[in-house]
Amino acid sequence: MDTSTALAADLNGLSDALNDGNVDGQLAQSMRAMRKDAQGAVHSLVGFSITVSMSGQDVTLTSLGNSVQSADVVVSLRVPFDPRATGISGAATFYAAQAGAFDTLADELGRLLGAPEQVLVPDASVPPRLVSGLTGAVELSVINRALGVLIEMGYTPAEAQHQLRWRADRSRVSLPDVAQQLLSSL
Repeated sequence: MDTSTALAADLNGLSDALNDGNVDGQLAQSMRAMRKDAQGAVHSLVGFSITVSMSGQDVTLTSLGNSVQSADVVVSLRVPFDPRATGISGAATFYAAQAGAFDTLADELGRLLGAPEQVLVPDASVPPRLVSGLTGAVELSVINRALGVLIEMGYTPAEAQHQLRWRADRSRVSLPDVAQQLLSSL
């Protein structure tokens, strides 16, 4: 199995792990395998991020090599998860230190995953403050607590999500901010 095929299989395994909610075992194993196979395909790979959207909030786990700084990242490749196949909205984004590092990989993954060229975006923008770690989990927790309050008030889960989004749109603030406002008003 060539490296691109192995990486495509890793992405599918990662989608399965995220869909199953097995964050302790299968997810960690899938991420290690993906990093190994991605480094085999792109020698200047310096890290990757996995972003999943839940309850309207992006939660991102970023893993960068030791002593890698944002300035070291020259290019990225974003590979979206197919929500129709996995039930997950999000993407894996790979980072490399060499321009053009993802050109061949993007073509091969596009063919293997059946993704149109415009979906796989080589040389996509790199966040200015890229650091290893987990982001968005605190905000997701606030949103989920606010949804629980709305459900306790008699809303169905779908109505609670709609109500929270409506409040955020109406007041032109982020979903986590409107969720915190709701919690603070109790």
